[in-house]
Formats: sequence, C-alpha cells, structure tokens
Amino acid sequence: MARIVDLELYRRQQRAQQGLKAWRNRFGWNFGSDTRLMDIPDRIVGIQASPGLSSTVAFYELIMGLLGYRPELSFEELDGRDQSKVLDIHLFLADNFRFEVMFRLGWLERFSGRRLTLLEMVLDFQRVRQLSFGDPPALASSHPGYGHYRRMVLLDRQVMIRKLIPKALEAFEDRLK
Repeated sequence: MARIVDLELYRRQQRAQQGLKAWRNRFGWNFGSDTRLMDIPDRIVGIQASPGLSSTVAFYELIMGLLGYRPELSFEELDGRDQSKVLDIHLFLADNFRFEVMFRLGWLERFSGRRLTLLEMVLDFQRVRQLSFGDPPALASSHPGYGHYRRMVLLDRQVMIRKLIPKALEAFEDRLK
C-alpha cells in the first residue's frame, strides 16, 4: 500500500534538520524542530541574547539554514531583499531571546514568543510577528518598576520594557557566573 506523504511537512522537517545542524554544532545542544525558547539552556539563551558579532553570526546561520539557503552562502552575498528578510527575522529572534532572559529573571509576566518554536519564528515569521504585536510582553507585578509601568499607556510600556534589556542582560550574566 502506498504511503501518503505530507510534502510541506517533509520540507519543513528537512529545513529544520539543515537549519538546526549549525546550532547543534555551535552550542553542543540538541536543537529540534519542536525547540521553543523556554526549552533552551540558560547558557545558550544568554549568549544569543547578548548583542554582538558572535550572536549575529549564529542567528544568520540559523535563519539562513531554516530558509533553505546554501550553507556556504554568507549574509553579505544575499541580495538586498533577502538581506532585509534575514535581518528582520534576526531582530525579532534577538528581541525574543532578550525577553526570555527577562522572563527567567522574573521580570516579565509573559511574552508570546516563549511558546513558539524557533522553526515557527523563522518559517512563519510574518504571521508570528503580527501575533506578537497584538500580545506585547508584560512586566511582572513583582518588578520594582511595576507601579510606574501600570500607569503608562501601551506604547510607553513597551518602551520601558526595552529600556530594561541592558540591566536584564547584566543581571542574567551575573546569575550564570
């Protein structure tokens, strides 16, 4: 009897294997197609949440691999449209890794990216980004700045959370020592 194969599912699984291979090698951890931010060890979250060339290169490897670009192709070799697409996804992923840091510190009550897989964030980027706009990160009521945060309008709340990122990265790095 012939087996029915969901071609789109098969393609996603193949892309996941290709795209996640670089991260498995880089970090020595078994990333899978179902890996969510909440599943990733603190050490790796801390590395990828930190701004810099190392995390940028790693994000480009992941994104370009999952999107099906040839492994030997560098970001700089992409045309402008593809560079823009990769960069948008990179910034979205970096934000979500930073929100994950804040969540693990107990500074955020919730953020929508925590429940999503890396695969979804990259391959379904447009849909996922729209969903995240409708459900922005929320500061935890236990955070010392919560009283001020609560009196702010939504846009100012988002700005306040982003301004906390450098302190969160520093606190997380101290916790990892």
